[in-house]
Amino acid sequence: MTKDIIQIIDFGIRQPDNSLFMGLVTFSKTACAAFFTTENPAPAKLASQITVFDACYDRLNRAYRPVQTANETKLIHDADAKCDKLYMAMRQATEPQTRFDFDPTRQSQALLVWNNMNKYRIDVNENMQSENNKLQQLCEDFDSDAALMAAADAIGVAPYVSLLKAAVQELRTLLTQRHDSRQDIGEMKAARAAMEPEWKLLCRLINAYALIDENEHRFDSLITTINRELEDLRKVMARKKGGVADDEEEGSAGDGTGSGSTDPASPADPSAPDNPSTPDNPGTGSGSGSGGSSTPPDDGDGME
Repeated sequence: MTKDIIQIIDFGIRQPDNSLFMGLVTFSKTACAAFFTTENPAPAKLASQITVFDACYDRLNRAYRPVQTANETKLIHDADAKCDKLYMAMRQATEPQTRFDFDPTRQSQALLVWNNMNKYRIDVNENMQSENNKLQQLCEDFDSDAALMAAADAIGVAPYVSLLKAAVQELRTLLTQRHDSRQDIGEMKAARAAMEPEWKLLCRLINAYALIDENEHRFDSLITTINRELEDLRKVMARKKGGVADDEEEGSAGDGTGSGSTDPASPADPSAPDNPSTPDNPGTGSGSGSGGSSTPPDDGDGME
């Protein structure tokens, strides 16, 4: 008697963006790790493929940086605004003291700090990177010139110097991280290109062993778990596109039973008459289609 065959559904693996793709392969890795244990080991060929898959995943994980543009932009904007406020506050605290002609010592100290700030011609509305470089140089002046730092301390702006140094470094770090993340794009593309075929092969092997394993339903829970994630992913992709999920490239999903792929070597029986009065019922999962074979499906399963 032919058993019901549950198969991982066809899925257009090239369609998800990097964030969704990373989520899918992470889920697949976690699902396999939870399913295959010492008590329930993976077959040898499948275990070998999981090892290759895990190595590709590690490379992908190193290259992947979540692209959170809105959050990244806000952090940089906030750090830049903080630098601007501290710099302007330091100017406002220093400038009046440059007119303290009744206290020549304090006036000369204020002028020393004031003139040092003015030499960089810092404009808080200029290019962020240029402004940050100038503020960095200004902070370094206070670190390297003891007399300048002593003057800042004497006129009460030393706390502004310390706070400005920390804010400038914070912004510099964020700008560097954004630059580095953009440099990783090439490696991310290469890592994903290496991962895609390994994920497809992993799914094909799971499907194949589901057909030939002596325990007819051994892989059912793993396949069901992965199928549920794929269906959820399709819905997310459809929402992002503002429409319904496109299954043309992916094939008919159904409930993942009986027809994970159409074997070109086993076409439908041409003698079977069409019955237009009886509509197709996708997802019934009769399991007696191409899944009934006891041989592993070939690579032509439509997974792209």
